[in-house]
Parts: sequence; structure tokens; C-alpha cells
Amino acid sequence: MPRLRGELRRIVTVSFDKARDKWRYNFRINGQRYLRDCIDPTTGEEAKTKRDAKAIESRIRSRILEGATRPLPTAQDYTLAQAVVVYLEKGSAGAEKVSVNHRRSQKIYARELLAFFGPETLVSDLGDVEIERYTVWSEKQHVRRWIGGGKKKSRSYPTKVWKTTKRLRSPGTINRYLDALRRVLRLAHEARDPQSGERMLKVLPNVPAVEEIERLPRPIAPDDLAAIVAVSPPHLADAIRLTVLMGFRKTEVFMLEEDQVDESARGVWLDGENTKGKRDEFVPASQSAMAILIRLKRRARELGQKRLILYRNKPVKSANRAWRTAMKKTGLAGKHVFHNTKASFVTAVATTMPGAVVQDLARHRTFATTMRYIKVADANRRDAMEAAATNIGHGIGFSATTSINLENSPSYTSELHIADSVLSDASPNPLKDMVGTAGFEPATTCPPDKPSKPKPL
Repeated sequence: MPRLRGELRRIVTVSFDKARDKWRYNFRINGQRYLRDCIDPTTGEEAKTKRDAKAIESRIRSRILEGATRPLPTAQDYTLAQAVVVYLEKGSAGAEKVSVNHRRSQKIYARELLAFFGPETLVSDLGDVEIERYTVWSEKQHVRRWIGGGKKKSRSYPTKVWKTTKRLRSPGTINRYLDALRRVLRLAHEARDPQSGERMLKVLPNVPAVEEIERLPRPIAPDDLAAIVAVSPPHLADAIRLTVLMGFRKTEVFMLEEDQVDESARGVWLDGENTKGKRDEFVPASQSAMAILIRLKRRARELGQKRLILYRNKPVKSANRAWRTAMKKTGLAGKHVFHNTKASFVTAVATTMPGAVVQDLARHRTFATTMRYIKVADANRRDAMEAAATNIGHGIGFSATTSINLENSPSYTSELHIADSVLSDASPNPLKDMVGTAGFEPATTCPPDKPSKPKPL
């Protein structure tokens, strides 16, 4: 038996690391241990199956035994594929600090760079002309949306599981690919030839970013938000309510678990691993928000689930399809994204609280980000516009006494008012109760329960 166990230890040299989401090889030759990710040294492709991992491990073992490989090649023949291997191993923020989704994105970026430039292309040949050529090509690429067909998202799956949309890549998406290219080239520039000591890439080329449009947060009008909640399924409606009341990000609200709800402190604890700022955070909750959290917490425990937001008694990672359906039903398709519900919360807080409080509740790392929300809710800017109209309006037929009918316009007052009845599942009229859930006191009257009779002339 001891001999058999020893043989098994020698045979099993590849394994799947769930934390890294990668296949890795682990073996010894002449007393030296070789432990790395299973990445093909010629193409830069990662192993996707155990068979691929064994094949890669066998090739690497053979090269080591033949003396054909060294820790790094020479500066004269350092290829893009070899630089990409280092990029995938080190990542963009350290191998232990990136999430599984980020690793998956890194693979997609690396795969496209290798397909466009060629794995055998020398990194020294990637100059300004080649980088500009890739940028122009990337701007013409259409967005591909994952529609299912496999357990993992991978560009190597058949085309049928990806749907090519009519929308072109956004500047932000293009910049993510350019960031990956910039990281690959920088790692090549930092690497040294083990024999001569010179840099693998002597001159680091400039990879300019594409100019992105700076968009302002757009809070959802109370009437629109009421209509969205009225046509949304329960899991999406609860996520919208919590976001409007507490300012969660989309990923945060759908990843909430019942043990994060602190009833004594009246709030929610967020782990740093799941926040955008990568720091632990505490989000205080109002009485209305706590009523929702307690209800969802009890339901999750009854069903034996950890997550709060459930669809058909199972966890929900995303509600993109439900959101798009709700947008179509309300005639708001293309006008709002889910993040606008957070904008409604932050902008509402900005109408009455100092900037420091707004930044704290919005959980923004920099005040510059908070200023974008304050700018939308700044009453001083509106007062300045009124003053301008008073001073110069006479010449165009307006005066300070000119009145405008604002009966059907939402009022952005300084009070964050959300009735408790809005948050009750037993509400007889959800449209009536949800008026004002964007975080603002509605100026319009609530829809009546029964139509009123017209007055006689």
C-alpha cells in the first residue's frame, strides 16, 4: 500500500485550483519543484480540461528534461505569447487579489490580443503603428452577448452561444482591452534577460486610451420608478426597493446574504471582497429598509438559502433580463439602467445633506465622484438659472412674474420621504404606494383608488 500511494503521488501531477479557477501542474525533476499554471508555452492558451492540462504538463516536462527551456527567453526572441503567459500568471493586481470574474476577463483580453497580433509576434515589434491599428479595429467590433450554451463563458465556445448585437464596443470596453495590452507590455519591459541582464522590451511603447464620455448620474423620476416596480417580478422589485433606500450597487444587492443583516445595528455589513472599493463597509438602514431586510432574511432561512434575493426560491446573480423586460413594458427601454436606482438614492441625499455625508453614504472613494451627484441635485444652480431669467427674460417676453404650470412635473425637495406602506407586500395599490420611491417627495397627487365623478358644469 505505501508503494502504491507513492506511485499515485508521482502520477497525479495536474489538479484544478478552484480558488484560482485554473489548472496547475506540480512535479519535481532532479530535486527541483515546478509549480505553475497549465499554460501552453507556444500559444499562451490556458488549459480548459484535464486532458489539456496533462498535455501541457507533458510538453513542459519534456522541454525541461531536454534542457530546451529556461526561466525566460532572450530579449531578441521574446514573443507576445510568452509575455501573455506572464500576464495571466501575475494578473493586474496580484494573483491572490483578483476575483474569478476578473480572471475570466483577463483570459478574454489575452485571447483577443493573441488572435489579432499573433502569438509568435515579437514584443519589440509592437510599436505605435501596430497599437493604433488594433485600436481602430477594436472600435469597429460589435458587442457580443452571452446567451447560454455552456457552464462557463469562453470565446472558444461555438458561435451559437454568443449573440452579436448591433451595438459597437463602448470606449470603456475598448480601454479595458488596451489596459490589458498596456499591462502585457509593461511586464515585458520589467522582465530581464537572465544572461545579459537587459530588458526584454527595451523601449516601452505608449498605449493611449480612448476618450470616454463622462456621463452624469440620472435619477429615475418617481412616476417612472413606480411604473417599473409595478411590472417587475418580486425579486427585481425587492432589489429596486433596497437600492433606492440604501444605495447598493447592482452586484452588492443581488449578492446579499442573510448573515450580513445586523438587526441590532440596523444595517448591512459588506465584505471587502465583494465591494467596489475593496474595503469592509457598513450600510445603515432606515426603518423601511429594515422591514424589507428582515422579511427577506426570514424567508431565506425558511428556504434554507443564504442569499436574500431569490427567484423561484433560488439565488439570483443578475436580473438583467427582468430589468430589460420591465423597461419594455413601461416604454422606458434604453432610457435607464439599473444603476440609476442608486443615482436616485444618492441624489436624494445630496439635496439635504452636506457633501461629506453624501460621500459616506454613497461609499465613494473620492469626492470628485460624489460631486457628479451633487451637481445634479444642486439647488444653487437652479437658483442661478432663475436669477438669469429674471434679469434677461424681459427681452424675450418673460418676466419674473411669468408662471409655468408644473403640476405634472416631479418636485426634487429636500426631504427623503418613503412611506412604510410602499414596502409592504400587502399593499392594495402598488402604483399609488410607490409614488416617491426614487427618494423625492412627489409633487403630483397619488392616483385615486376609485375614479372620481366629473363635476357638473
